[in-house]
Order: sequence, then C-alpha cells, then structure tokens
Amino acid sequence: SWPAPAAAEVNLHVATARMLMTECPDLRGQPEEVVELWHDFARLFLQAHSVVYVDPALALRSTMAVLEHFVRQTPVSVLHVCPGSLMRYFKKSGDCAVATGDLVRCRRLMQWGTTYRLMAVSQWYLRITSNPAWNKETVPPEALNFDPEYQGSYDLALQTLHEHQAVRPRPLLQAYEAGSVQVLAVCLYNEDAELPKIAARNHRLYSEYHGYEYRQVREVPDGGWEQLDGLPHEPHYFKILQTLKALELEGGPEWVMVIDCDAFFTNASIAVPDVAAAYGPTSLFYVAEDSAGVNTGVLLFRRHEWTRGFLRRVLQTPFVQVWDQSQFFWQMLQEFRVFSSDEAASVPEHIALVHQSHFNAYHQGTADSWNAYAWRPGDYVIHYAGCPWDKDFCWE
Repeated sequence: SWPAPAAAEVNLHVATARMLMTECPDLRGQPEEVVELWHDFARLFLQAHSVVYVDPALALRSTMAVLEHFVRQTPVSVLHVCPGSLMRYFKKSGDCAVATGDLVRCRRLMQWGTTYRLMAVSQWYLRITSNPAWNKETVPPEALNFDPEYQGSYDLALQTLHEHQAVRPRPLLQAYEAGSVQVLAVCLYNEDAELPKIAARNHRLYSEYHGYEYRQVREVPDGGWEQLDGLPHEPHYFKILQTLKALELEGGPEWVMVIDCDAFFTNASIAVPDVAAAYGPTSLFYVAEDSAGVNTGVLLFRRHEWTRGFLRRVLQTPFVQVWDQSQFFWQMLQEFRVFSSDEAASVPEHIALVHQSHFNAYHQGTADSWNAYAWRPGDYVIHYAGCPWDKDFCWE
C-alpha cells in the first residue's frame, strides 16, 4: 500500500483546492484533466512562493519559472478558465521581485498579470448579468464587487510603480530628417459609420500638412482573414498584418505610423520624426506606456528586419486576452528579458517607450478609469480608447 502523504503535503492539497474554488468558479464543471492541470500548477506555484520568507531570490526564480512554463505550455483555452488565479500569481511573483529589490521586474510581471485581471473582471460581470434570478435588488451583496481588496492593492501597486519608473516627457527635436512616412489606419466599420469619415479627415489633413502618405483600410479583401492563421477575424489582428505588409513592400515607406480610427491628431506642429528623435533616435519600435502596460491605438515602426521579425512573432502569439495589446506586450516582455532572472529586466535600445502626451493621450474619462494620463491642449494625439461610440458624450 502507498504510504500516507505527509501532513504538510495534505494541507497543501487542501489549501490549493480551497483557493481555486474561491478564485476560479469557472473551474467547476471542467474536464477532469483541466482541473488536475490547474491543481498541479497551483501547488507547484505555492511551493515555489513559500520560500520568499527565507530566500526571496530563489522564490523569484522559482515562481517565474513555474509561471512561464505553465503559460507557454498550456492551451490558451485552459489558461482562460482561471484568469483571476493567474492575476494573483503574477502579483505574488512580482512581490518576490520587490523582496529582492527588483522593482522594474515587479512592474512588468504585474502589468502582464493585469491582462488576466481584465479578463477576470469581464468574466465576473458576465456571471452576475447572465443570472436570470439576479437584478439590482436581488443580487447578493458579495457579488456586487470583484475582489475589491485585491483590486485596490493591485491598482495602488501599479500606480506607485508607474510614478517611480514611468518614462518622462522629453523635449521634442524638430530638425530630424528620417525618410518617408506612411500613416496607416485600419477602420473596419460598417459602410455608413461616421467615425471612419471623421478620422479620415483628421488623419489626411495632418498627413498632407507634413507630406506623408495616408492609407485608410476600410475592408478586408478576399482571403485576407485566412492570412491571420487562426487568430480571430477582428480588426486588431488585421492591423498587425497590414503593418507588416507595408514594411515588407519593396520601395515602401521608411516609417509606418499606425493610428486607430478613434484617435486624432491634435497638434500639427509635431512631426513623426520629432517623436522618434526625442525618445529613441536609433529605435525601431515606439509605443506609449501607461501604468497597466501599453495601448496599441498609436504605434510607430521603422523599416528594419528586426521590426518585420517582431511583427511576425506578434502575429504568432496566442495570448489575445486583451486583443493585440497582449500579443505585443508578451513579445515586449521577451525583449525586456523579464523572465530571465540572471539578466536585468530593461528596455533595449531598439524599443522606445514614449510618454502619452507625445503619442497616445487618453480622453479624461478613460484616463480616470485606467489611472492614466489625460489629454491636454498641445498634446500630439488624443485617443478615445474605451469610449462607446453609441453614447452622446463620446461624440461631444
């Protein structure tokens, strides 16, 4: 007969089961192999994390190794069963980094955890709104908020780290010659939609003022979706493909600035090369950062083999929990060497993080809800990210 498990091991099994029951209600009813996979992972992670109290460096190396292996080797559909658990475990690993004094790595781990946090909040909202027995009067008080204590501590941690580590606004240099520029907007809306027309007027006026080529994509050609190789047939991913094609085109532009249809130029005196010169004269990829990570509403790419390879890797990234943003950010984390505990987690020269005032400032409502920077007069671009266009205040 098998020997009885040690008491500590039994307690860990019980603790893991109780934690997952609370953190991951959607695990109930899953196939047995999925449940076992999550239980095995959670036990491994908790064992790795437990040494943080005596050896934080070992805990950091171990928790990152467990997390990275699980995320890389597990089907995305299984990862998405318990996004709230992944959110917690990336924060715990980030806390290990803090214990070693590695605040930069902590911030990146928590920013990646936020991609799962957003999915967890969405799943919670769908659960409470899809229950026919619940309305505003009958929903249980404990279901009205999604883990408010944890969410509060997560937000405060990200805000504090952002205040200490965020890129600062830099003076723009206006005497930088950089070659041809294409402004690219992928606007896959209905034919009668007003937003693409408004965006085209703004984007074209700005482009003509600076002598840039403007290209607005309004439809997907036959066979276009099939080129996404299994990704959802949505504009976010088609935008990556169109950017790659522009940079692969022989004789194409030196620079491709990608701008969403809900983003608008607000300072024509700022040229694309001005931003590049200020934030990374030799960089190849430019993106604005906020406290939670990056937003892909405005992106800038320089023609280079690395850039084309990077975009191909982004297209092959399966992590779409925050659409293309999580694809881009996962590949950025690889460039930052976040999961390599024997290397410093840092931004390499070929990637430039840009302050939002010079690239991708949010309107006030989104900035308030996302703890991010809000557009001010004189800023380069305003992005109405998260603003529902069927609401009057967005049009105002």
